[in-house]
Amino acid sequence: MRIEFKINTNHITDAPMINTLQLKVNGKEVTLDRFDTEYTFTDTDTSERKLDMYWRNVYVWDGEDIKRCEIKSTDKIEFIELEVEDDIIQDDVYYKPTEIILSGLEDCGSVRLAVA
Repeated sequence: MRIEFKINTNHITDAPMINTLQLKVNGKEVTLDRFDTEYTFTDTDTSERKLDMYWRNVYVWDGEDIKRCEIKSTDKIEFIELEVEDDIIQDDVYYKPTEIILSGLEDCGSVRLAVA
């Protein structure tokens, strides 16, 4: 499974400080993490930056074990939050997703999540 993010952030850093993605899948909360991350920051004329981020080799993390991600395009999938790393020291840091696309799902489909 792969996940593509488009995010607005005010965090000035060389690497995104995002730990996990929290979703609700068919009414059950699921935490997704990944083995591989690719990203690009683009500065804007404001204090906000654009972040394009791609997660590859995504798995379900239950706090102890890595599990296969078995999400299908026919599942009811809701965005909950992007969990940031604990060591962000700025209190006003935000990562606001504007687009999240899950692809390579269990049934080979893809889903664009509502993130508004």
